[in-house]
Amino acid sequence: MTDWTLYGTYAEVGTASPVTLPELANGNCTALVGWHIDKGHYNRVCLDGLNVAVGVRGSTEVNQRKWTAVLYIDHRADAAQRIALSNIFGGRVGGDPARLARHVASVIEIDVVPILFKAGTDGGHLVVGRVGEAEWRPMTEPDGRRITLDGNPQAIAPDTTATISYVTRARLQDRGLSFVATGRKAVTAPFAYTGT
Repeated sequence: MTDWTLYGTYAEVGTASPVTLPELANGNCTALVGWHIDKGHYNRVCLDGLNVAVGVRGSTEVNQRKWTAVLYIDHRADAAQRIALSNIFGGRVGGDPARLARHVASVIEIDVVPILFKAGTDGGHLVVGRVGEAEWRPMTEPDGRRITLDGNPQAIAPDTTATISYVTRARLQDRGLSFVATGRKAVTAPFAYTGT
């Protein structure tokens, strides 16, 4: 049995609204999702500080396997870490990533590329090799409080408080996955994933 856990922050931006799975699964969306792992392990393999991203295109109905994806693994990962991240985010070892992977009909490629992921209270950015990038800043209420979404069970990070942000710049251009999403919304949230 594989023992693994990941804790960190994820960000999602795309051509649909940022309320994740239902939106993507019921319409046409191309999205770029990134994860920064603050702390994690896969059996005895340490995954602290690594990043993962996925480019995904969906045109489907709920519970249909029609998404197309490219998985991007941080180039700083060694061979054991690459296998671990591919297994986790490829959905082969359970947990929330497996729930997402059930919607994928075709993984076009698994690429090892430089991935930069920074997120904080004032916004953040994600850069995936030369093929994708996103930059965002939090949306706020008139009183300055950030706009959040609590406990969405369908989210990439379910049962957490997500921050809704304004996308100042975003693009993806790789293997038929293509979008420019400036002016749309992004979601960032903490995540805690564990294999089952």
